[in-house]
Amino acid sequence: MQIPESISKLTTETVGDKFIHKSELPLLNVDDIVLQIKRTLNTKNLNNFETGLIFFKSNPTTDKAVVKNLFYLVIDQVLKAISESNIPEEQKLAISSNTKKLFENLAENIDAIFSLLTTINKDNNLLDVKDITLIILGYAIGLIKKIYHS
Repeated sequence: MQIPESISKLTTETVGDKFIHKSELPLLNVDDIVLQIKRTLNTKNLNNFETGLIFFKSNPTTDKAVVKNLFYLVIDQVLKAISESNIPEEQKLAISSNTKKLFENLAENIDAIFSLLTTINKDNNLLDVKDITLIILGYAIGLIKKIYHS
């Protein structure tokens, strides 16, 4: 007997033996992971972690938006570090202004590159947002491990 195509798309065939173990990966609960991380951080580190959690300049649904958001996060932190640094006050404004202009030019270049790549790729994202996000998360966790275990 043949199964109609519409039904076969909705079902999977399995062996009818209850002793055959079917391994399933448990669902990843990101909220539990975030809470566990928060519990282990002191106030300053928690503030930094929260800064990263809530930082979005634009909706991160495209590869360009993810990269630019990460870039803008770095810009904000560099400018914040300049304002809180030991650089003489009379120089901070000029340094901050020039740094901001430099990063804005780099951001425009990122925008242009991704627009060009998206156009050449027939309006498809070049990078998968989930993939690049997991790569960034892995990188961040790797950095944290190196910092705390060195």
